[in-house]
Amino acid sequence: MSANFGSNYYYEMNAAWTPQYTSIISYWKMDGDLTDSIGTNNGTVTNVTYTTSAEVGSAAAVFNGSSSLVTMGTQTNLAFKLTTAFSIAGWVYFASTPATQQGLVVDFNTVSDHGYALSITASAAFQFFVGSGVTNWSMCTSASASPGWHHLAAVWDGTNATLYVDTVAVTPTNMGTVATINNTQPFYLGGSATTGLFQGTLDDFAIWTSAFTANDVKTIYTHQKH
Repeated sequence: MSANFGSNYYYEMNAAWTPQYTSIISYWKMDGDLTDSIGTNNGTVTNVTYTTSAEVGSAAAVFNGSSSLVTMGTQTNLAFKLTTAFSIAGWVYFASTPATQQGLVVDFNTVSDHGYALSITASAAFQFFVGSGVTNWSMCTSASASPGWHHLAAVWDGTNATLYVDTVAVTPTNMGTVATINNTQPFYLGGSATTGLFQGTLDDFAIWTSAFTANDVKTIYTHQKH
């Protein structure tokens, strides 16, 4: 059951209930700023505004689809290697089907296809890609989603990618064998120059250095969903 501490104050993550809390390396609550409340990945914020129509906490970050972006630079603790399991979770709101693919969380080299990217496609499907080359990748693409708020959890266990959309797992499509995925590209929230800029709202995103189970995803969703 969701908990409400007054208008828009649903559970933000803390040690009392959040799965694998000690493995969180960055947590952007987006309550009026893009400060990393656990780590040091604060980044450069360009043309991001905030709304009180949030899914979690007191506010959420609004991206305009043309110039809004958060750039972290090359962060070594976010450029994961093959043997490093990781999970990304947060809330995404969009009002209409995008005209083109738009990035949400991106650390990816489009020349070598090394890295990972969480995005929304031109058919309003959510997609999670992990790759180490044009013929070595693992990718999940959901069914087209309806406009509104959705909870995403992207999981890499060292071998396969799994994407959960509102707790429902999307089976990956694999090609080849993913080797080292780390790269020297900047880390972005809200898109990148190569994946397209996001038009919509992001809220309560975090990154873990561990792989979620399905129950972990359900725990977060249950505590945070209105």
